[in-house]
Amino acid sequence: MEAVNSPDMIFKHYRELVTEKEADAWFGVTPAMVKAAKARIEKEKAEAAKKAEAERLAKVVPMPKTAAA
Repeated sequence: MEAVNSPDMIFKHYRELVTEKEADAWFGVTPAMVKAAKARIEKEKAEAAKKAEAERLAKVVPMPKTAAA
């Protein structure tokens, strides 16, 4: 362990503050996982923008083709 504190101090104060599952999730982050997460977020943003545009266009009232008399 590279820390200013001794291993005893680290285990005494920091051990078991998180679950093993949480630790695995934190230390299991890889560049591939980050890239996949960013791609998923961008896809969700694009889908939301597409949906918002469709809703906006659904509210548009078309101009009449003939002039009012």
